[in-house]
Amino acid sequence: KRFKFFEKDRKMALIEMDTIEQAIAALINTHNYRLADSMHLRVSFSKSKL
Repeated sequence: KRFKFFEKDRKMALIEMDTIEQAIAALINTHNYRLADSMHLRVSFSKSKL
């Protein structure tokens, strides 16, 4: 697994998972996760390389 914040927007990052199955499980378990009253985690797939 690898992790990298975007250089221009440190609110966003790329995470590389070992398998598609792990990536799907991470998306299901974390998308729209409530961080604070008006803040939720958004998760999506990307073809970007780390």
